[in-house]
Amino acid sequence: MEIIGKIHRVFQPITGEGRNGPWKKQEFLLETLDQFPKKILFSTWGDRVDFSKFSEQQIVKVYFDIESREYNGKYYTDCKCWRMEVESLNPAPTVASAYTSTASGAQAENTSVVQGESENMSFDDDLPF
Repeated sequence: MEIIGKIHRVFQPITGEGRNGPWKKQEFLLETLDQFPKKILFSTWGDRVDFSKFSEQQIVKVYFDIESREYNGKYYTDCKCWRMEVESLNPAPTVASAYTSTASGAQAENTSVVQGESENMSFDDDLPF
């Protein structure tokens, strides 16, 4: 999956030692570019993403997988980033923004049709009601 958004915050890397050797986890918070922005926490493992190339408030495209796991009867979901790249300044419109612009255009057309009909209507019709 992929998503375009603005880097809201980059957290400090977390390192540790496991039975398979040392590991490194890096988390960052992405803010979507929708009309009602949402924040999504992503994590990367190892050195998949070099965060020295990115800065907060930068528009990026994130490639990720979503994974859920069960622990003690509850499910936890992770968004695991496996690649990230700088996005151009004019990102492609999201589905929500494309829907909003189409709906606004249709509403404007309907409004003009209704106004046009009301201008041609006469209230002196001989209707029985």
